[in-house]
Amino acid sequence: MRSSSQPLQAGRQTIRVKNTAEQSHEVVIIKLQPGKKPADMLAWMEKMEGPPPGAPIGGTTPMARGEENIITVDLPAGEYGLLCFVSDAKDGKPHFMHGMVTQLTIPAPK
Repeated sequence: MRSSSQPLQAGRQTIRVKNTAEQSHEVVIIKLQPGKKPADMLAWMEKMEGPPPGAPIGGTTPMARGEENIITVDLPAGEYGLLCFVSDAKDGKPHFMHGMVTQLTIPAPK
């Protein structure tokens, strides 16, 4: 199992994801097409026109505070988006609208 202090790498790995925040959260892992960003995926989801700029490859179920999920993923080298779609407890908007979106690069194996 990989701790949060170790970077993700290309290949199959098991990851422990723990929610330490006050609200429920999830993580959806999107494998992005070359040159695409998570914002491109979110924009595509609104209209669903043309080819998608990425595809979901795994993630967690929504987790309340203190809960954790163990996930196994196979990550080819490339760009990924991590998003939370859980609705915010205060305004009902999905958490990605509150900035819970990030992009990461999985480098090619050496």
